[in-house]
Amino acid sequence: MKKKILRFFPCLLVLILLMLPVYGEKNDRAAGDISLQEFWAGTVFPYFLPSSSTVPLQLFESQYRRPPRYRGRGPGYGGGAHFSIKFAGGMDYLLLGDLNNHFKGMNSSFNDMADPGTLNGRFRELRWAWDGYGELIFYPTPVFGIGIGGGYLRARTRNDTVTFTTFGGLWSDTREEDWIISAIPLRLSLHFTLPVGPAANISLSLGGAYYFGSLEMNRETESLLWTGTENAKGKSMNTIGGHGGISFELKMSPNFSFVLEAQGRYAKFTSIKADLRAQGILFLIIPIDYNAENTLFFYQYNSGTNTYDTLEWWETAPSGPAYNSLREGTIDLSGVFFGAGFKFTF
Repeated sequence: MKKKILRFFPCLLVLILLMLPVYGEKNDRAAGDISLQEFWAGTVFPYFLPSSSTVPLQLFESQYRRPPRYRGRGPGYGGGAHFSIKFAGGMDYLLLGDLNNHFKGMNSSFNDMADPGTLNGRFRELRWAWDGYGELIFYPTPVFGIGIGGGYLRARTRNDTVTFTTFGGLWSDTREEDWIISAIPLRLSLHFTLPVGPAANISLSLGGAYYFGSLEMNRETESLLWTGTENAKGKSMNTIGGHGGISFELKMSPNFSFVLEAQGRYAKFTSIKADLRAQGILFLIIPIDYNAENTLFFYQYNSGTNTYDTLEWWETAPSGPAYNSLREGTIDLSGVFFGAGFKFTF
């Protein structure tokens, strides 16, 4: 039963493609032109159909193996000015320099303080983000287009609880730290599209974007020095960035394409401020309820024998021999986007 279903499936797929709208009526097609359905049936699917397939062999005669010459609108296929709408989504591989260096520094710090002793858990670096965008592209020529659009990306650390215990259990420190980063880019792009086959395009893009960013940090700490929570919500985090990439468009019909793409992006947020709220107990006896605007700083904390990269909120810049290479912290959303989507041409 399963073999029969598997053999029937390619036939059904060919039938669906043959039912897609034909690109123009017969009286609009020049001699030698064929429809996109005929191209798919004659050049692609014979390689995937089982030898016992019941699809009529006349679909694969030589008259259907000639490359089609599309007469309608579409990048790289002639025609006048036209529009396309593109939607794509996928994952970003992010750099996040200061934040990931901060996690490395905390791992080193907890590991050193737990010696001799025990350490449970680890602060994990943030590398991946969800990303998606939509774009309206105007093609004044068949190959050159100008696009405007917007998108949304979001990344979250979701770190586990990290605990170290030393001196036979007399000293311990437990911490859980969660960072949430999101951004809305307003994009302007240039597109250059060329056909690489009867039903495929390669498109190159280059552009810039204005990013409206958002940052949130939630931290819970339990130790002899401090037990409480800290919550920071960013107030201003905007920047200008750039992007460029390449996409492969597979035409499923004259007006609809499936898209695979990769893009590189540069976007770095600086001068990050937030309202910080801290509530807890200091030195086991002093209640603390703090709420003020803070700035994000990055530095190498000098403990005397080791230094640890640190990203921390301060109301004013810290000073002293313990704070080396002090500067304002950054959130770097530069990275590479891998995604897939759809493109509608009209």
